[in-house]
Amino acid sequence: MQNEDMKILQNIYKGSEMGIFAFEDINEKTDNGQFTFSIDRAKNQLESFRDKVKYELIRHGHEPKEISRLQKFSADASISFSTMFDDSAENLSSMLIKGNEMGEEKMSRQIDNKQGISKETKQLCLEFIDLQKKQKEEFSKYLH
Repeated sequence: MQNEDMKILQNIYKGSEMGIFAFEDINEKTDNGQFTFSIDRAKNQLESFRDKVKYELIRHGHEPKEISRLQKFSADASISFSTMFDDSAENLSSMLIKGNEMGEEKMSRQIDNKQGISKETKQLCLEFIDLQKKQKEEFSKYLH
């Protein structure tokens, strides 16, 4: 795999880590049992995918790069502010959907802008996009 492949895999890994962090943070803000179940399922799916990407990075001699404390702090502050007055499943779902859309758009741009990435990397990108779409669909059930 080339250097561009590794950059993209690192971005997928970091995006997955950020999503997992957001799921954990948002899950603490709800007492809706069905919504909690959906969050847990989405988090488990993302953890499994992240581990697949981590394996590919390590297999090619690269250490996965973690998200920074500043990124976590920023995400936590944003979630806390957004839920200060509304911690409904509808509001939390809307936040998760926006996060999925950001991940999907960023990955789509990376695929479109990179020439010469391996078929393996492109397949992982497409899997990541598909996962984002499925999770958006799941969380859309909580919108009114």
